[in-house]
Amino acid sequence: MRRRLLTVAVFALLITLGLIVFTLRQPPANRVFVADQSESLALPEASIILGGESFTVELAKTAESVIRGLSKRSFLPNNRGILLVFGRTGYHGIWMKEMRFSLDIVWIDEEGVVVDLRENVSPETFPEVFSPISPARYVLEVNAGVVGERNVRIGSRILPPVSSL
Repeated sequence: MRRRLLTVAVFALLITLGLIVFTLRQPPANRVFVADQSESLALPEASIILGGESFTVELAKTAESVIRGLSKRSFLPNNRGILLVFGRTGYHGIWMKEMRFSLDIVWIDEEGVVVDLRENVSPETFPEVFSPISPARYVLEVNAGVVGERNVRIGSRILPPVSSL
């Protein structure tokens, strides 16, 4: 009986300690996430032409960087974006988990042709998942409004071909 009581007490203590450690590692609920310079510099960059204008994009080529995308950042400078590079062509869904600002989302095939897009997707749409109408190999995320300003449409071409990046 004593042994059983001791086992239960030790188990309860371990659970309590685990909860304390978990709570201490969580960011405060009112914390504003601000991207520091190292966050954007951690990924390789490339220049593309989108709607006749040069853009600098971060290249998210690892599973971790693709999943993270632009999450937790407080803003994205003008004429910048992130290109999510998937290992295979497919119907890659995008959601706005932990986003702080609205985006235009552009799905691109292996030839650099826009196969679908969504404009002005707000963080409040989470947990909705946005998927393309046609298979894509890449997803470009830019500030909301860029697609309309640059007259990017299905069939538009991204230069250089994204497969060369």
